[in-house]
Amino acid sequence: LEVFVGKYIPLALKSNMIEINKIIQKQSPTLEELVLCMDCVRENGDVAFIKLDGERECDHYTVLISFPQNKRRELIRSDGGDLKKALLEVLRKYVLHVKDM
Repeated sequence: LEVFVGKYIPLALKSNMIEINKIIQKQSPTLEELVLCMDCVRENGDVAFIKLDGERECDHYTVLISFPQNKRRELIRSDGGDLKKALLEVLRKYVLHVKDM
């Protein structure tokens, strides 16, 4: 969307980012849609990770995205008790990250 106007980015990356942006702007995206967004992250060459931690007392979910092609970039991470909220937080930060590349 307008996030990527005036920037040169490869067509596949642009298509994936438009799809992610479209889904995270929905009023209530489904868990399936958010997982599909994480697959778009993978297609972009980045690492998408969802961890369910049974040993923790709270914040059982960890969602993160790392950037193996650019090791100087900090990973994006969210820990929480609600998987959808954690996915949304990480994906919103990811869109901003790609915009700032």
